[in-house]
Amino acid sequence: MNIIRKLFGRMPTVESAAPKARLNSYLVGEINAANAAESVSELSEFSRDYSGYVRQAAVDRCAALCRPELLSIVVGRLNDWVPAVRQAARDAVMAMSHKVPPAQLLATLPAIHHLHTAGRTEHAHWIEAFEKDLVRLIDFEDILTATRDANVKVARASFHLLRKYRLQDTLTLLRLILAASNDIVLTNEAVSLVRELPSEAQRPHYLLALKSHFGSVRTIALRALLAVEDASNMALATSALLDLQMSVRDVAVAFMRSKDFNVRLFYRDILQRQPPLSVKETRVVLAALAELRSPADIALVKTHASHPELSVRRAALMAWIRMSPNEKDDVALAALMDDALPVRKFALQAVRKHGAYIPFIAVRTRLTEIGDLALLLLFAENRVWDGLECIARAAMVDVSDVQRKQQLSVALREWIFFMRYRHEIPSEAQRAFFLSPTAMAVFRDLLDNDMHLIQKLESELQG
Repeated sequence: MNIIRKLFGRMPTVESAAPKARLNSYLVGEINAANAAESVSELSEFSRDYSGYVRQAAVDRCAALCRPELLSIVVGRLNDWVPAVRQAARDAVMAMSHKVPPAQLLATLPAIHHLHTAGRTEHAHWIEAFEKDLVRLIDFEDILTATRDANVKVARASFHLLRKYRLQDTLTLLRLILAASNDIVLTNEAVSLVRELPSEAQRPHYLLALKSHFGSVRTIALRALLAVEDASNMALATSALLDLQMSVRDVAVAFMRSKDFNVRLFYRDILQRQPPLSVKETRVVLAALAELRSPADIALVKTHASHPELSVRRAALMAWIRMSPNEKDDVALAALMDDALPVRKFALQAVRKHGAYIPFIAVRTRLTEIGDLALLLLFAENRVWDGLECIARAAMVDVSDVQRKQQLSVALREWIFFMRYRHEIPSEAQRAFFLSPTAMAVFRDLLDNDMHLIQKLESELQG
């Protein structure tokens, strides 16, 4: 006998199903308890029971009580693996929706729309029926309010209703979203609506979208604006050359080049003008010059590696290494020697990502001098024995600082753990140093005299 049919065949309620004698007494008790449950916690638990009979009884009880706080329980069973429970949940949602406050009903939309990607059965027709029922039940103003909900999923689902069922004209939707939304998905959907307007009415809305703080929206707007001849296009494109978003700059660059405008000279000139650009604009221009990759601009970019603002120095180093990969070692060393930690971290990035080389002795000397233990340990991570030497020598200098000692202790424990996967051999001088009484005393202290770890370390050191 099919086990699913046996368990879930014909039994919407105890009274209309097979005789109780054919059911486990425990199951009968659970169904009766679900039929009599009152609290959200009880019904929530019953709705997750292993038995489809109990889950269906919980759904039916929620529908009978028809309290707003029970709706989420029913929605949770819309994709139940038992067809009878799914259908009971669908019926319950439709019945309860007439008595649930609009805001709470709209809050279920994301979960219901998620059924489009759920398995087990096809939900599209039921979802559409639910949506149509919803727009009949709820005032337009309530849906409009929900598009500004703090929960972006609710806001998106509500906007979907407005757009799909044409509950408001395109102009109103544009004003609503373009000017007020803080959600990139909604704003992108809104700007796509501009295409539905007559061509002569589109420009003001694209100009509004060009002020969006979302780069993707500004990109769409600028591309649309520059595609139509207008006297203001040169000014728009020139301004966009300094946009923070690279995709916006790319659109502007392509347009300006089509007008035989020398973009590279533009960037060079404004980078050297007086009064100087703002810090943000300077970073943008450095990034833009890096994109253009003209060897003639490398010297100008390098002068900004000593700029008073650390963010500009870092941007200059990033541009330099992109424009002249062969000078990556010089870039990494310049970053290492910087006074600011964010810039020094770029030295590590240059080594790991771009393959730059800095002699490790130079790294250790510099970072030890300025007390940057954290960055030193990061540099040493992939240098097995140099890493262990860094830990030992740093501990010999000072472990009175509790946080510093903790850093070194963690680093040593990780070294011992990962050593099993490494096969490098230390130099004889390093091995002698590690096994010296002074170094071993430091190791024991960092390991809190954990004999198991100490023995593993000694085993590694003795080869």
